Amino acid sequence: MALSQNQPYPVTGVILGGTYPRLEIRELYKKPEQFTLFVLGWEAIRRPDYRPIAAQFVQQAGIHGAPNQQWPGDPNGPSKPVATWGGYCNHESVLFPTWHRPSILLLEQSISEAAHKVAGEFARQYPNEANSWLEAAKELRFPFWDWLDPSTGKEGLPPILYDEYLHLHMPGGLTVKRENILAFYRFGKTRPDGFQNRKQENSAGVEGWAYYEDWERTYRWPESTRIDPKEDYKALNDRLTGNTTTSIEGSWKELRAKVSNLFFYPRGIPEELHANVWDEFSNTSFQSGKLVNGKPTSPYAWGCGSLEQPHNSLHLVLGGLGHMMDNDYASFDPVFFLHHCNIDRILAFWEYVYPDYWIGNDGYLNPDGKTRGKFTQVDGTFASSAQEPLTEVSELAPFRKTDEHYWTSKDTRSLKSNAFPKYYTYPGLDGVFIDDSAPAEQRTLHRAILQKYFGLDIVQIRNKARTLKQQLFSDINSLPDNLEAIYNYRHFIIEAELVGHAFDGSYQLDVFYATKAGEDLHVGSVAVLGRGDASNCEACKARREAGSRVYGIIPVPHEIIVKSVEEHDLDEETVDNAVLVRTVKDGFHAQLSRPGGILLSHNSHRYSGTGSALSDELTPKLRFRSANVAAPKAPRLEGHRTDVPQDASPEEPYEFYDWQDHESLLSTNWIAATA
Repeated sequence: MALSQNQPYPVTGVILGGTYPRLEIRELYKKPEQFTLFVLGWEAIRRPDYRPIAAQFVQQAGIHGAPNQQWPGDPNGPSKPVATWGGYCNHESVLFPTWHRPSILLLEQSISEAAHKVAGEFARQYPNEANSWLEAAKELRFPFWDWLDPSTGKEGLPPILYDEYLHLHMPGGLTVKRENILAFYRFGKTRPDGFQNRKQENSAGVEGWAYYEDWERTYRWPESTRIDPKEDYKALNDRLTGNTTTSIEGSWKELRAKVSNLFFYPRGIPEELHANVWDEFSNTSFQSGKLVNGKPTSPYAWGCGSLEQPHNSLHLVLGGLGHMMDNDYASFDPVFFLHHCNIDRILAFWEYVYPDYWIGNDGYLNPDGKTRGKFTQVDGTFASSAQEPLTEVSELAPFRKTDEHYWTSKDTRSLKSNAFPKYYTYPGLDGVFIDDSAPAEQRTLHRAILQKYFGLDIVQIRNKARTLKQQLFSDINSLPDNLEAIYNYRHFIIEAELVGHAFDGSYQLDVFYATKAGEDLHVGSVAVLGRGDASNCEACKARREAGSRVYGIIPVPHEIIVKSVEEHDLDEETVDNAVLVRTVKDGFHAQLSRPGGILLSHNSHRYSGTGSALSDELTPKLRFRSANVAAPKAPRLEGHRTDVPQDASPEEPYEFYDWQDHESLLSTNWIAATA
């Protein structure tokens, strides 16, 4: 595509040849022609002489964060910031999922354009192989890394994403060895403008440096060394598999639980609350939730969490002190886009089963049940003014769909054939295909499939644990019509509200359960994905100054509840619910840490040593909540008994009901880390 200097580079997706699926990276590797073209195409757009300039990878990576400059593909956009300079940031916002969709489309499109050139040259040189190479170029779409796949729980990061070399199938039966462009990106001798070294430290003086200004390539879990640091992939993979004796933040099991929770939003929520649902699902700020010091003032919350939260966790797990842990630099690591492509895939399945829950144009319903509030971004962006209302037609700058018009969230919505064309889809999951126009009843069954596929089959989880005599809140008077209870199971969550600016950069809360035998069981985590204090992202600075909050959900594993009941002799039907809740809560403790494991603060009753108290402003606000679980009465599975409540996994989706608030958790005794 030849463009003049002042001509926009519209984001269209791959418009040649129809709609084809994005494949998981290991599945793409099994298609040698496509994989070769993918690698060679991405190599091509990494070259400094590649044209158009807007299609260069370094320019695309710079859209997300540093160097905080106008993207060449939008030369007719604002020449100066409309608001205070804020780049093109869209995190902690209802636009988080929709803004990233054209971002991936842009890379997919530019790689495809380069791959078609390569395929054309191969076809000219090897006419007998022309059809296979040209067909491969036509079908090529950007791949995703499925970190929810069971293989992640066994091996962690797939070797194809960090091996030193790749072996590519070439025309004429040749195989060539190339440097693995999926493992890192080489900047060369100079870094983009604005790259700065960042110090990660705690109050005890323990520190590590991320040398973004000096490192000549991207790194994952690097040593704090200025020149050629070694990467600790064992530490990274231990955190993905859960094979660690310390914090197992971001483990595959926890990630699956959080994603599965996203498919527990009930259907049939009143239309006036559809935007509120989208808000809770789409981002970690949860603006409509009206959290004040960890306590919700709005009745409109469903306890299912957001897509942005597991996204944040993966950033920190993959980065350590490396580029993925800092939003200014993350998009230069190739794994960023494979990770975000998987986030887009989850979004695609979610919007397929929940087609009505959407940002809309009228904001969210306020707690009074009458008035509506406006979704906003804290300080605007390069192309939008501060506190400008966000709706489905807000411009997703800098991505233009034509020379004259930007993409909007409305354009990004849905991958069905009658939606705005994007020319890609995703492979089906257990018979669920997102480009089907299925009726509502069928989509309901598909939601049940997705709940189980992502790992939250309540009956199976309960059956794997010891059967309790204690019914765990057995009062089912509030059971909705046409549902039957899942007995011997209660769904517990920890709601967390963290201060986004607390430690000037990314950090994480980890919650543990201390057994009577002294063992610490990891319960779960909530991640804050930030930028360092020196960041030029004004929207991020405004969030820090305004004390912005990050909201997250930690599903408490059922086996931890069972463990607490067992070891404290509470497995009797006469045990009061309040006693059970208090006992479980007493076993929790928590810590805050930076990526790479630098401890920031902890809840002191489980740690020795002294230190200064963490200020109330920075203290996490946690609440303990629980709900019963039910499923439709209509049995569909062979062998399902109708005379007992749900002893087989139901074919229809699980539903939460009877939510109860068990008040605050770990609200005192937080101290700063000591040496």
